Amino acid sequence: MERLKIVMIFVVIIVCFGSFFYWNSKRLVKERGERIATVDSNYRYSKGILAKKFYRGKTLRVKYKIQEKVYEYRGGWDVNPNDLSEGDSISFKYAIDNPNMIITEMENVYY
Repeated sequence: MERLKIVMIFVVIIVCFGSFFYWNSKRLVKERGERIATVDSNYRYSKGILAKKFYRGKTLRVKYKIQEKVYEYRGGWDVNPNDLSEGDSISFKYAIDNPNMIITEMENVYY
């Protein structure tokens, strides 16, 4: 009986973690789609500085200025055709209505 309780607790924990990761991944996919649609609907090109690039998890941080206001974008990257490193200039397109939303040249959807 005690063993059955332990197994059930373990199953409940696995289901909880699985559900969390499933819904979180769905949310991230939805947010990414909304960001891409917003940028592609009305955008301009600009350049910023690749502040940080993480190879594990393929994430990056970009700092940029639009109309005298400084922004910082944290997101992912898919490709690096120009072999960009930290401190390099990076091209991106941004949503004119919401400069917080950008698509960098290191994302497949940029081109």
